[in-house]
Amino acid sequence: MTKWQWLKAAPIAAVLVMGSQVGIAQTQQAPKVIATVAGQEITDRDFEQAYGSLPAKLRQSRTKEELYPHVLELLVQQIAVVSSGRAVGIADSPYVQQQLKALENRLVHDIYVREAVRRLITEEMLREEYNRYITTAQFGEEVKARHILLDTKAEAEQVIALMGQGNDFASLAQQYSKGSSAPSGGDLGYFPRGQMVQEFEDVAFGMQPNTYTSSPIQTKFGWHVILVEDKRQGQPPSFEQMLPRLQQVVGEALAFQVVQDAIKKNQVQRYDLQGNPIDAPASDIPELRSLLSQ
Repeated sequence: MTKWQWLKAAPIAAVLVMGSQVGIAQTQQAPKVIATVAGQEITDRDFEQAYGSLPAKLRQSRTKEELYPHVLELLVQQIAVVSSGRAVGIADSPYVQQQLKALENRLVHDIYVREAVRRLITEEMLREEYNRYITTAQFGEEVKARHILLDTKAEAEQVIALMGQGNDFASLAQQYSKGSSAPSGGDLGYFPRGQMVQEFEDVAFGMQPNTYTSSPIQTKFGWHVILVEDKRQGQPPSFEQMLPRLQQVVGEALAFQVVQDAIKKNQVQRYDLQGNPIDAPASDIPELRSLLSQ
């Protein structure tokens, strides 16, 4: 990743307001100046905002102290370029003013809709949507299984032979498995179709409880020995587990209503491309409706 890539990927709004919101979440301690460019101060709060916008992978691969001078230099470069651009009048150009107006309109739109939805949404609405979901959705079969992941077919066959000698599957998984579930004895818990790779899933769902594979199963991860412990009809997720999804679904419906109410409050006249008056569409497109709440 080049030192400019993270900045190019940052949302326009985040770049424009960089540092302006950090103080709200932090204590009221005065910001510390860490650089000046043409008389404009860069503070530690600006750094924290910029650092927080870096890709998570980059923040995880390098320490904050290691990234500090590089992020600071990006801030210096940004302000230096902006200062130079303002000096030649770019900020007053029709294009920049048009983009700022578009950004302002988008922010006003989004905040108005979001705040209206926040006032309107209730737990009763969320629970009603939850009840509708669990009474109409289909919950398929789930399998509870353990597995031992090995690098070669020969190793997997050796483990199967040890199972035939009466060894405990969980203990063998802890001893031999290369998978992340090895410490828990290869336990994968209950899972529905679609959660595991196809080759693994097909075998697991075709087995009976308390049986293990008599031959190794190959997937892109390696060679598996599978033990199916139980099967059950799929269980609906709890209200708490579904809450983010419920908020999204109910929020989208409320956002659509907020927009329709706003249209009613304003005088609107629509025309086709030939200039003839037309009415609003009789029905909406769901994919477009979801954009209203983003």
